[in-house]
Amino acid sequence: KAFAPFVNYYVSSGFSNPYNFFYKLDMLSAFPYPKLMLWILSVPRFIFSPLLSHDYQVVSLAHIFLYRLPIIAADVAIFIILARWLKNKQEKVLKYYWCSPVLFYISYIHGELDAIPIMLLFVFLYFLFKEKFYTAFVFLALSLSAKTGMLVVMPFVLVYLILKKVSVKKIILLMLI
Repeated sequence: KAFAPFVNYYVSSGFSNPYNFFYKLDMLSAFPYPKLMLWILSVPRFIFSPLLSHDYQVVSLAHIFLYRLPIIAADVAIFIILARWLKNKQEKVLKYYWCSPVLFYISYIHGELDAIPIMLLFVFLYFLFKEKFYTAFVFLALSLSAKTGMLVVMPFVLVYLILKKVSVKKIILLMLI
């Protein structure tokens, strides 16, 4: 329920800047994510907005369900990538990923949004390992645009590129993406 009023305000105000609005209310921790995360969470809220209250402070079970839809989509995408990487172990992936009580609690009860930037990071890794570098780095940029903390992977990415003998010029170009 902590992030819902922020996203509700964004959609119900006609996409006015919620960061400024909540800053003026001295609610600096209302939504500690970059704009891509806001946009992703806003899609289901916008689609179903005619059925929901236009008061940004109202957070119903319908709101909470809608805010979980992008998390479910991210979890499905992560599962698909893991299943492709571990082709003969799909049952174990299903068991250990989808049946994890930690994942279930963090994403669906507590409402953490980390599955979204992690999914974008997994897509980045998927294309990186296939050496589709430009596509990969678009997804890395999207991951960073969803949660700035994804910067932690940059040293590992640089080492990987160096070990793959990618030219310095190409590494610089990829980092610009």
